[in-house]
Amino acid sequence: MRWLTALILLAIFLFPTGAAAELSESQAKQMVSEYLQGSIKHGDTYEDISWSKLVKHPHGGAYDYSIRHKYRFVHSYDDKGAATHGVCDQVFHLDYEGNVIGGETLKPDTRHPGKTRWRP
Repeated sequence: MRWLTALILLAIFLFPTGAAAELSESQAKQMVSEYLQGSIKHGDTYEDISWSKLVKHPHGGAYDYSIRHKYRFVHSYDDKGAATHGVCDQVFHLDYEGNVIGGETLKPDTRHPGKTRWRP
């Protein structure tokens, strides 16, 4: 009987149940930064301004995590080489592995300039 108990315990440790590890805030920031550097036209000019806390959505749905990010980048260069800068404030949605699966751009509230409606 002891060998059966030992075999069951060994099987539990060798074959995990498949529960996903929690995504850390630093991992989420890294994944979003890499995503932006690859998707912005001049990705090497990407510069982060601020981050919100990582929000976990416990009931699943289309995505598992959200994080708000404000960043600066060069949108384009004119004929003389002068840069046109852009600033973006977005909420990014990530799956349980940390892959960016979507995002939405936040626009300032017209009633309260400088503030947006999304709260972490």
